[in-house]
Amino acid sequence: MYGPPELEKLFLGIRHRFGRKFLPFSVYSFTSCKKILGIKRPETIEKFATSNVFLQSIYSDINPYLENQYFDSYEKEINDASLFINSKGNYQDEDVEIIPVVMNPKPTLSYICIFPKTKAKIS
Repeated sequence: MYGPPELEKLFLGIRHRFGRKFLPFSVYSFTSCKKILGIKRPETIEKFATSNVFLQSIYSDINPYLENQYFDSYEKEINDASLFINSKGNYQDEDVEIIPVVMNPKPTLSYICIFPKTKAKIS
């Protein structure tokens, strides 16, 4: 999930209410560049959710634990929303680039979506 200022604070505050249901999701705030890591595989979620670490970490930042625990298998196990952020701070994958636009004084987040140019076929 990508979003407005302090999005990660919102989800850190409510994560304990969702428990293991929140574990697959990764959150990234465009303005603060902060993130919450998620877990990709259901087997890994189950293993983590039944561990002693889960109850301790659900109320705090689990990023350091996940980064250390799954260092060798990071891309396979960890859902990291920041991996799709390019050098300009925009979301980008093979289909679209999304540019966040923050409007003040009341923080409002809008997006500009840029799609790759495709060659037109004329028959």
